[in-house]
Amino acid sequence: MNIDKLENLLNKIENKSEKIDGDIHYGMMNERYKNLISGYSLAYLEMSDFYHGEELPYDIYCKEFKKKNLRLFDLKGTYLESKKDLIELYKLFIFYGFFEQFFLSGAIK
Repeated sequence: MNIDKLENLLNKIENKSEKIDGDIHYGMMNERYKNLISGYSLAYLEMSDFYHGEELPYDIYCKEFKKKNLRLFDLKGTYLESKKDLIELYKLFIFYGFFEQFFLSGAIK
């Protein structure tokens, strides 16, 4: 048999194995996340930083476990990654609103 053909076949099997292992690990972590949040009230969870909904989002899983995100949708580098980032975005909107009102509209001369 051709050695290159065998090598390609082994690489495909290895890649498929890594993907299956990753999916199993994500499933385990998702179940642990569900068990963790089941012990708290919804009001408490909504105020906490670790709550991301009823299911563990895949992008958060990749971020926390330093895994490469294999899915197409990725929020990395945006203000939508966490509640803290979203609050910071709102603060920027408010700051710019005040800045525009006082400095750009000619209120202060």
